[in-house]
Amino acid sequence: MCCVRPIRSGICGTSCVPLRCRALVALPDAAIAQRPCLALLRDDDPRLELAVFGETVFWQTLDRLRMQIYQTAVRSYFLAVKGDPLADVPDLDRQHAVRVRHAERLLPASPLRDYGLERLLAEAKSRAGGLLAAGALDWLPDASLHFAGLE
Repeated sequence: MCCVRPIRSGICGTSCVPLRCRALVALPDAAIAQRPCLALLRDDDPRLELAVFGETVFWQTLDRLRMQIYQTAVRSYFLAVKGDPLADVPDLDRQHAVRVRHAERLLPASPLRDYGLERLLAEAKSRAGGLLAAGALDWLPDASLHFAGLE
C-alpha cells in the first residue's frame, strides 16, 4: 500500500503533488546514481519533497544563469548590427555578409566554455542555496553531465 501518511502541503507553500510515496517499482542503482534523490523515494524518506524542490530551484537557477551568459555574449553583436546602416539594405546577400562579418568579429564560439563550467555550476548552486532551506541541495545530480563538450 502506498501513501499511508496524510498529504501535506509542499515545501514551497503551495499544494504540490505529494512525493513521499514509496516507489512501486524497483529503482536500479544506475537510476539512483544519475538522480540521487531517488534514493529518498526508495527509502520513503520524508526529506524527498525538500530534495526535489531543491533540485527544481537549482535547475531553474542554472537555466537563468546560462541564458544570462548567452545574452551577455551576444550584446555587442546586436549593438554592432543595429548600428550598421548596411545591415538593413534591401539586398539580402549584403545584409547577410554584414551580419556574418560582425558575428565572426564579436560572437564567442562557446560562451559557456569561456565562462567556465565549474564556475557556472558553482554559481548556480550558490544562488539556489541562498533561496533554500539547509540540506535542500544535498541530493543534486551531477549537472556537468548535461554540458558535454564544455570540459
